[in-house]
Parts: sequence; C-alpha cells; structure tokens
Amino acid sequence: MSEPELPSTEGQPPVVTLPTKSRITVVDNVYHQVPDGPPSTVGGDASRFSRELDSDEQVYERHKVAKNEWEPLDCGWIDKCGMLVVRNDEGHFAVNPTEEQRKEVYRRIVEVSFDGVKSRIQVPPQETCRFYPTDVKSIFLRCREGNARYTLCLVPE
Repeated sequence: MSEPELPSTEGQPPVVTLPTKSRITVVDNVYHQVPDGPPSTVGGDASRFSRELDSDEQVYERHKVAKNEWEPLDCGWIDKCGMLVVRNDEGHFAVNPTEEQRKEVYRRIVEVSFDGVKSRIQVPPQETCRFYPTDVKSIFLRCREGNARYTLCLVPE
C-alpha cells in the first residue's frame, strides 16, 4: 500500500504554532546620562527573558491608593505569584506645577516590605518595580508621606 500524496505547501505562509502554556516576557532597559554626555546602558545590554507559567489564570490588576499606614498587599485570588509589578502613578502633571508642588508630589514614595516592615523597597513617583516573591501573602505596602496612587499587577505563577 502506498502513502497518500500530501498537498504542496509551496508559496503558502508558514504555520504559526501558538504557545501551549501561558508565559511572561520582560524587556528592560536602564540608562545613565551625565550632563553634556550621551546616555549609556547600565548593566550591559537590555535584560530580556521569557518564561512559562504554571497557570492560565488572568492577571490581577488594580489601581489603588497607598496610605501612610502599612497595609497587606491586595493579592485578590492569586495565591502563588509569578511576577509582581508595582507602579507609582504619582508625578504626572496636567499643568505646569510650582517647585513646591513638584517637591510635595515627589515625596510620595511607595514602600514595599517583605518581612513585617524591616526591609523595604522604594518605588518613587513615575517608577516601577517588579519581582518574583516567594510568599505574596507576607508583602505590605504604604506611602512614606501622604497618599500615593499606584497600579498593582500580579501575574499568577
């Protein structure tokens, strides 16, 4: 018995294979620039990586306000976090602020703690911090001074 003849694929676009698992991809660039000098990359080339996740659950994203008191991280339904992103949304002005208004806003630093407030990561206005926590339930946040708007994204593991 002979093999059936398959139709020719010549001249047809290649078949795109979709990933079988959810994944996260990150591209990160950091530059440093001195006055009257060109920007230079910090830490070599851009950090680029991608990894598969165990879950196909949707990302938990919320726009929140950090107050001066430490509060547990709102992690929604996420028990195991594949990546946590905190973005400080302060520092975007609709009009030209005075120097005093600018200073007041730039004091609204979001702080993230992992062990009951002893160690902290700072997220200044307009900046973002991302990490892969081992225990998302032990994270606390606050604003160092006043209140700060921030965006919280938790990617399921």
